[in-house]
Amino acid sequence: MRTFIALFLIVGFFTMTVPGFLSAGSLVIMIKHIAINAFLALGITFVIITAGIDLSIGATLGLCGMIAGWMITKGIVLPMFGIAIFPSVWVIVPVVLLIGALIGAVNGWIITRYNVAPFICTLGTMYVLRGASMLTSDGQTFPGLSGNPQLAIPASMRLVPGRCSAFRGPSG
Repeated sequence: MRTFIALFLIVGFFTMTVPGFLSAGSLVIMIKHIAINAFLALGITFVIITAGIDLSIGATLGLCGMIAGWMITKGIVLPMFGIAIFPSVWVIVPVVLLIGALIGAVNGWIITRYNVAPFICTLGTMYVLRGASMLTSDGQTFPGLSGNPQLAIPASMRLVPGRCSAFRGPSG
């Protein structure tokens, strides 16, 4: 209950001090930024419920995002044939989901097989993944990526409410 009180106080404060805080455009921007973290929060909930912790979730997201951006902009280069294959988004999404799942599985395997504390294992994984992202991209981003402007609401905003409602109990 205290969390909701704090949330209402913060929203009330910004509503009074920032003009247009509750405008439609402002709300869309906030929801777009919250959607990614909401997906991560849904996944990490199961780790926390089992008394674990995963510090590498953000670095895993960063590496998967970097790989997806790389595949969209530069493709999969096959130098022996002198070509680059540019897969569609329908191929890229399952590939990066599989990579993220494999990273999580490796974390889980190290923690259970070698009895390493989850904090230590995922902290190390976080630094390895951050380093891999920086080395493979030379610290650059992919500025030319954009969504489909014909869609009024980004896909992430449409998906989050359905995923959250899947975790509600029978009483609502």
